[in-house]
Parts: sequence; structure tokens; C-alpha cells
Amino acid sequence: MTMRSSLFDIIQIFCENNWLVTTQITSGRGDATVMAMEAETEKGYNLIVCCGGDGTLNEVVNGIVQGGGTLPVGYIPAGSTNDFADSMGISTDLIQAAYSITKCRSPIKLDLGLFNNSRVFTYIASFGAFTATSYTVPQNMKNAMGHFAYVLGGIMDVTTIKPYHVSAQANGETYEGDYIFGAVSNSSSVGGIIKLGNEAVSLNDGKFEVLLVKNPSTPTELHKVFWGLFNADFSDSKAFDFFRTDKIKFDMPDGMDWSLDGEYEPWKNVVEIENIHSGIKLWYKPKK
Repeated sequence: MTMRSSLFDIIQIFCENNWLVTTQITSGRGDATVMAMEAETEKGYNLIVCCGGDGTLNEVVNGIVQGGGTLPVGYIPAGSTNDFADSMGISTDLIQAAYSITKCRSPIKLDLGLFNNSRVFTYIASFGAFTATSYTVPQNMKNAMGHFAYVLGGIMDVTTIKPYHVSAQANGETYEGDYIFGAVSNSSSVGGIIKLGNEAVSLNDGKFEVLLVKNPSTPTELHKVFWGLFNADFSDSKAFDFFRTDKIKFDMPDGMDWSLDGEYEPWKNVVEIENIHSGIKLWYKPKK
């Protein structure tokens, strides 16, 4: 069931719950940010509902923050991976997700990330291996193959994996080494592949989970990396640096691009990321 084929049913659900609905369709990158910012600054709206993938949600949240950050957001996940929905327990059935929004009576506050004091992200900023998959896999491939498109893109990316020498400062400590992947996240799922585990993650504690995957130099170390990723066990200090922090600064090599909620962010030699505690209000009724 696609978003377009379900649009009338979704609108009907909201109307049956006595909501007056204004519908806007995006046609290009950045449209959702502009629309959300306009809704924030115009009077009369009580809620913004985003129906799309994680990238569209990122645009909407950026628009809300830029407009003043007062309106709550409802989310109907219609993307290919839906990491954010997975972390929150939001149904990927579009109709059920819409019903969940109408049953909500008060929003849930969630942390956001602020990237270089210019752009916010809802659940992850990442670099290195597999990062490019989220924004280089063609949209028509994502639509046709869903989550498998990301997995296939990641497999294709294996042949080009290389380490990057990165230095990170957080909590008064320095983490430096050759890493093949790094993520600053507020999510229990990364790319639909790496699971941090719901018990290990709180989405509104003012802290990020930071995962830095070290470059394996032997088959034994490579096994440790795969075992740790598969089992969400990052306790092996020879394979991972894993910690929590409210802010972090990276010194990056040239050409190290980032992905924010699956959307491309060009490289910068210095990257500073800060947690915005309770930065957004999510309007949905959690599963019991």
C-alpha cells in the first residue's frame, strides 16, 4: 500500500475525528522544510503530519525548528527503511499509523541533534562505510525493493570500505584512530541493519549513543566487528568505541561526507554535534 493510494483514506480518518485537514504534496528536496516552517509561522495549525521516509521527516523537523519549534509532529512512515518508526514503535501500516495519531492526547518529547549549529537531525548522523547507501541508492530502487535496496547497496559498498583517521572529543576524553564507520544516534536502529537495542537507548535523556567501528586488521578482528554488530554488543574495545554524550567534536579528513537521517551532508574538517534535549514533540500513541 503506497502513500498516494492511501491518501484519501488517511485524510478521511482525520476528518472523522473532527480535524480540519490541509494537504500539501512535496515535489522536490527542501519542500517539506519550507511547508513546515510556513505552518509554524502561520496561525491556525495545531499539528503537522509527515507522511514519507526518514529524509522527509528530517526536512519537516528542520522546518518546525526554524519556524520556532512549537508545533508537534505526527509521523506516518512511508519510506524504505523507517529507522525512526522502528525505534518509536510506530506502525509501518499507513492506516494504523494514522489511527495512532488520532488516538494521541498529549505529545511525547524527544531529543534532536544539532549538526554544526546549522541543521538538526531526528535520529542519526553517520559517516564511513554504508553511509552513502542511504542517499546514493536510486529512489526508484528504494520504492521497488524497500529495505532490501539498502542491504544490496551496502553489499556493493563493501568493496570500497576503507578506514579514515578520525579524532573525536567528548566527555573530556579523546577517541582517536582509524575507523570504518561512525554514528552519533538517538535511535535503536541504524540503517535498518545495526540494532542498538531498545533497552540500551533512551530517546529523551539528553544523550547520544556514539558508535565508532575500528578498522579490523586481521580476520579475527573482522569477526569481532561482525559479531558485535550482529549482537548489538559493543563492549570489545579492540573493535569499537561506544559511549554516551550530550555533545561531541570531530576532526575529520578531507572528503569525509556525512549522512543526516539518510540525507547527504557534505564533508567538513571540523564537525560539532550537540544534543537538543526535548527538541521536538512527537504526536502519537505508543503501543502498549
